[in-house]
Amino acid sequence: MLTIGLTGILGSGKSTVAGMFRGLGIPIVDMDEAGRWAVDNDETVRKQIAATFGREMFDAEGNLLRQKLGNVVFSDDEKLQTLNRIVHPGMLACAQVWVDEIKQEPAAPYLIIDAALIFELDVDTDCEAVITVAAPLEDSIQRAMQRSGLTREDALGRIDAQLSQEEKIAHSDYVIWNDTDLHTLRSRVLAIHEQLLRLSPDP
Repeated sequence: MLTIGLTGILGSGKSTVAGMFRGLGIPIVDMDEAGRWAVDNDETVRKQIAATFGREMFDAEGNLLRQKLGNVVFSDDEKLQTLNRIVHPGMLACAQVWVDEIKQEPAAPYLIIDAALIFELDVDTDCEAVITVAAPLEDSIQRAMQRSGLTREDALGRIDAQLSQEEKIAHSDYVIWNDTDLHTLRSRVLAIHEQLLRLSPDP
């Protein structure tokens, strides 16, 4: 069973593309979900966040106030790197458990790891191929603002905190451009799916 990476800058449409692959029967390991699991369930991660950024980053029930923490770290690169060092080990461990579970009883020719930071975390080294979802910058900014309620400045700051789209494309095996409509995007996903099926070993 092949492991395929899927990445893209904030607002590129990566999650939409992941959903289209899921609709084709491809299992998706979402690194954002793994990160949420880590901050909700990994006590080491939770204690380090509280010790580093303050207990006020959690509500009375112990839930992480994600937007509040995001406002702190995305305006300060050093704080963002500190948060990443805290969360990433637990996040990667969780994602690996999910990958292993899928591969124990493979029901598809490949699985996808959906990760914005796929190159920064070296997740690409565990993948047979990587796909970047790309879009015009202004489209990405507008989608990020509409989806997450960010200001334009905040959206740009979060995009700038990631590896650039050009660098992602340069390091990827496939690029899916999200620059027209959903019908065209779906046809491009299907074309990549067909190529990946040809890469997959015979059952």
